Amino acid sequence: PQTTKPVVENKLSTNNNLKTLTAEGYEIMKNDENNYYLEVSSHVEKIKISAEGEDIKTKIKGIGEQDLTVGENIFEIILVSESGKKNIINLNLVKKVFLVFFY
Repeated sequence: PQTTKPVVENKLSTNNNLKTLTAEGYEIMKNDENNYYLEVSSHVEKIKISAEGEDIKTKIKGIGEQDLTVGENIFEIILVSESGKKNIINLNLVKKVFLVFFY
């Protein structure tokens, strides 16, 4: 008799969840699931942003060393699951204005 081999599904992961989001030397505050906030002093010119997904197969865009301007800097960190499903994380990074007072 002819036997049928079981079909093994090679299912791609849809997990695009963020595990960690860090900015070298700073603590990032979480506003909600997809929005984060960080404030840095006026002397910071660049910052290194790192992120890790829950699934090791998740591809991450928008990380690495970033240039900063005074005021609001918005960075999009995009996590793409193995199946292509995207999750966009917004990091609102505020670089404080340097104030000089003369007396």
